[in-house]
Amino acid sequence: MSMTICWWTITFLALLGGISAQSTGTIHLFTSNGCTGSHMSCGNIPANGCCTTGGSLFASAFLVSFQQQASVEIHSQTQCQGVSGEANSLACFQPSFAFSAASWSSSSSKKSRRDETEVSREFDDCRRPDSITLIAEDGTEVNITVPEGENTDYETAFVNGDFTKLLKLAKINRNLRFYR
Repeated sequence: MSMTICWWTITFLALLGGISAQSTGTIHLFTSNGCTGSHMSCGNIPANGCCTTGGSLFASAFLVSFQQQASVEIHSQTQCQGVSGEANSLACFQPSFAFSAASWSSSSSKKSRRDETEVSREFDDCRRPDSITLIAEDGTEVNITVPEGENTDYETAFVNGDFTKLLKLAKINRNLRFYR
């Protein structure tokens, strides 16, 4: 039941964000398979923009965009480089390889279809995740805004599953047990 609430919350928040800026999308990065549990997000990413990490590896991604026929593309290396794969918006994408970055495009901005063996093109607008959502075992969600310039500490704590450190970094005083 709590995972259902999580999906509805993600979709609702993404819808709210998308209403104000329909030419942007939100990319959610999960260390778990199936786009479940706690995740990092890059909000307000423009079409053909890149959500990149400091090299941390993720297992699944989810794109929310109001562009018709939008798709998410994941990349094996940072800065949206390396081997890539592609899936439709509003669907969980779990590629056959771990990845460090993701981008998205609409049908009007897409240059061509890709498969998992193609090397990526370059992106002008690469951003680091700007938020983290932790999902507690009781279904409680804790949203953390990542301060500009502090991405590495937050990403490292998140990927290592050190949610206690994340809460300390964000100055949140709560005693919850989180799903990874």
